[in-house]
Amino acid sequence: MNNETLSVTKLGSYLSLLSLAISLGSSPALAHPLDGISGPTVGQVTAKNARHYRVGGLDAQGGIGDWFISNGVLCAIVSDPSQESALTWQGGFLTDLGFCQHQDDHFLAYYPTIDMALTGIVPMTSIGTSLIGERAAIHAVSEQDGFRLSTTYSMDRESPNIISINSELERTASGKPVLSYSEVLLTADSMPLFTVSSNREATSNGFDHVANAPGAADLTVLLGGGDPGHNIAYGYRFLSAQLTDKQGQSQPIPTAGATGSGFTARLALLNGDLAIGSTLQLQTEITVSRGATVSPVTDALWSEGLQVEGEAGEPDVTILVSDGNGAVTQVVSDETGKFRFMVPTAGDYQALVRARGRADTAQSFSVAGNATKLVIEALQPPAILTLPQNQIMRLSFTGLHSAVDPNFTDSRLGFKVQDGTTTHQPGKSRHLFLSGVPTDSQQVILAPGEYRVTASRGPEFSAHQTTITLESGKTSLLSIPAPTRVLSTPGYISSDFHVHSGVSFDNNLNIHARIKSFVAQGAEVLVATEHDTIYELRTAIADLGLSDRVKTITGTEITTEVGNPTAPYGIGHANVFPLQAQPLQPRRGAPKHENHRWRDIIARLRSDHSNPIVQLNHPRGGPTESASPGLYLSHMAVAGAAYDPYQPLDSPPNKVLVDKNPVTGVRDIDFDLIEVENGNRWGQRYQATRDDWFSLLRQGIPMAAAANSDSHGVNNGSLAGNVRNMVYVGSDSLADYNEMALLQGIRSGNLYGTNGPLLQLSLNGSPMGAMASGGKPVLKLIVDAAPWMNVDHYKLYVNGEFISEASVKVGVVNHVPLTLEQDAFVTVEVTGKITTLSREVIGDVAPFAFSNPIFFDAEGDGKWSPLGLPLPAPED
Repeated sequence: MNNETLSVTKLGSYLSLLSLAISLGSSPALAHPLDGISGPTVGQVTAKNARHYRVGGLDAQGGIGDWFISNGVLCAIVSDPSQESALTWQGGFLTDLGFCQHQDDHFLAYYPTIDMALTGIVPMTSIGTSLIGERAAIHAVSEQDGFRLSTTYSMDRESPNIISINSELERTASGKPVLSYSEVLLTADSMPLFTVSSNREATSNGFDHVANAPGAADLTVLLGGGDPGHNIAYGYRFLSAQLTDKQGQSQPIPTAGATGSGFTARLALLNGDLAIGSTLQLQTEITVSRGATVSPVTDALWSEGLQVEGEAGEPDVTILVSDGNGAVTQVVSDETGKFRFMVPTAGDYQALVRARGRADTAQSFSVAGNATKLVIEALQPPAILTLPQNQIMRLSFTGLHSAVDPNFTDSRLGFKVQDGTTTHQPGKSRHLFLSGVPTDSQQVILAPGEYRVTASRGPEFSAHQTTITLESGKTSLLSIPAPTRVLSTPGYISSDFHVHSGVSFDNNLNIHARIKSFVAQGAEVLVATEHDTIYELRTAIADLGLSDRVKTITGTEITTEVGNPTAPYGIGHANVFPLQAQPLQPRRGAPKHENHRWRDIIARLRSDHSNPIVQLNHPRGGPTESASPGLYLSHMAVAGAAYDPYQPLDSPPNKVLVDKNPVTGVRDIDFDLIEVENGNRWGQRYQATRDDWFSLLRQGIPMAAAANSDSHGVNNGSLAGNVRNMVYVGSDSLADYNEMALLQGIRSGNLYGTNGPLLQLSLNGSPMGAMASGGKPVLKLIVDAAPWMNVDHYKLYVNGEFISEASVKVGVVNHVPLTLEQDAFVTVEVTGKITTLSREVIGDVAPFAFSNPIFFDAEGDGKWSPLGLPLPAPED
């Protein structure tokens, strides 16, 4: 991703263009004063003041060394230039913004950008502060390529819910051409975007967008998820743009807004290169409001407009208001069923009404004066389903006949971004998760109709189905057996090494929902790997009363999305665990990694962090997929070419993987694990990564392989633990859990990846990861599977070469004699057929499991010697 234009497609799912909240005016109803900071405050965060000079919340990134600003109501952080960000190896950007002491920061990042290119993001080189009267300000400055950029963030008492942003771009000398300047706010698909014109003269798209289409609307509202960690909204508003020449003459210049599923931006356009001595000035502001609705932001904008008050008849009804120029606002009825909002002028409006489990309705209304009454037409009574209690299970609903699958994560906003033939929309989930605790959902609203309900709890438990018919206005009881354990896993427990929650910048899933979903999936050890931050889940697990049902290991996912001087193509992603969260440090102490090669990062991790496990994540996208920064083996950071599994490691381009750091001796390929399966897909992406892994093993690179969900939510097809690792720890009971035993099991290679089939595998009595020897080699294989899963086939590989395949019966001991005349490694894959019930439990994929290798010392010299290349051509 070098000189590419910012777009939803090119930025990818991890690039989130930030949600700053605009200054639309002050509103006492929005203010939330901070205890201990009585007025405007600004300064650098230090060890002494860090507990006060921080912004709380799941997405908070700031820490010691960063810069804090507050007006006593809002608190914000501008990162120090020495810090990293999601898209750059330098800092100086607005990263945190929320209400002081409310733990609600959902702001991601604000990037000043030249010519809307990723390489045009302007890292700051110095930070200054000022406090003049009642106005506090942070001044971030950058000087490069013949221009000087100064961005000032300011707050005051008079506008308690606003942070103002003033950017001045001055051409000081000849340099790289500057044709435009933009402010880019990352959202990373984690916040719905609502665009509206404050003066009603431009088209107001509301939640319905065309990717990157220029627009004149001046306000974009970014909504949090509404849960306690994301109960916030930001309104980013354009105020003015002007160009001042070297004679001091000023004139306004054209601007345009652009929105994608992962960003919103404001672009100031120049007629040719910015001339020496000229200055471009862009003024914007952000209003921050409590609650994940649009109306508090637009109410402040139209505080001199007209108020509408109404009743929806029940709580949690979403109302989308529009007029002849498009969207106006959005509001949700409160616990009494009431709502209110402001409109800019008298006139005719329409209300689109959305209630859970009911079809959308629309009604027109007119506003002639203040305090207009809007009574929503009576909604159809919902169908209510009472759920089982004190049971652990995942409930999956399928609509039958005319009923459609429910979407339990539907925010009812209709947010979408059309990007060519692709429509980006929030994911859907037809699943409910019960973890057997009092805070589980007791009832759910559904549309009337007939549904098939499947109760499951992962591959070690039974699964059950029933059919229910729900009627409008009636409450029904779901009666379905709770899944019971039908299989044991002697010595092994399950773990997903790659799990995200709303702490990661690219989703807003509540951490309690994440934990409960993991328990309901019957998974046992959750490795928390949030993007570029460290968040410890043990406290939340204990608060839920689930400490005896799930264990956790704290880690992070090192994440790069763009190149840098040292690694021009980026370094991909890797999980690191265990790590210790450092709450007062930037990114909670996550390891720095930008502008470094893996050999330097791995060496530092081993030196500074008690030698954690480092897992290379999703290194491939498929055999024909082009290079992408997040797929390390598609470019290898410095080579600019994909790893070739059929060429030796000492030849180009592969050679970069084994070039040693001259001081530490560490190489770029010195990972502990490689994520061979990511996300329960098991297709060409798995096969391409497996072939890379086999190639590395044949050349003596001793990496174990893992299978992980990389789950970012609870959406269909993105369930944590739906693919998992079974790791040898000596016991299959969580009561005996020991973290060191799990880590040792991983390091030893005694683990396998699966979406359901369970394995017992040994070679002459030696388990996976070990070295066998002595006599004629005989592989012992036992395959188990729950009754709802059809597993009937295995494949045998020696040194990565397909040797044979045969049918297999669950629970039967298979002895497979092998002919191994030289040192070798042996692996197996087990698969089966999709059944109606397995499709409900694990998705539309066949049952699949793969083993880690068992090494065989054929020469009897007490060591294993790799065979080397060539790797056989892949099977058809």
